[in-house]
Amino acid sequence: GQTPACNARKGQKPKDDRRLHDLNTSTSPTRRKFSCLFSVALGANSGTFSRLMSEKCECICYEVEPNPDRFARLGGMARVKPSNLAIADRAGTMSFFVAANREASSFVRTSENNHEIQVAAVRLDVFTQQ
Repeated sequence: GQTPACNARKGQKPKDDRRLHDLNTSTSPTRRKFSCLFSVALGANSGTFSRLMSEKCECICYEVEPNPDRFARLGGMARVKPSNLAIADRAGTMSFFVAANREASSFVRTSENNHEIQVAAVRLDVFTQQ
């Protein structure tokens, strides 16, 4: 099988990701076994994972999204806490390369077409202590 992202690149409708389906099904074995106090979504993108986690598992979800355009679309739920920053091996301001494919942006330039922006970065251990 192919991943949903691979199918989407070919112009096909993405198949349901089984893990997200399990979270979305109240009788699924995953839903019955899984509980958490919080989750952290690194590279939150559109917030789909956090939204499902907060609704189905009733936990607090911290979304981390360095791309300001993607970040502007996050939040709006009581248990979802978005942060416009990046998680890195050091704190400070870092170059971040925004790709045309919203799922391919990173600290590494992958194309001459990437748009470079400066983003605030923190270490994961510091972020989780805040």
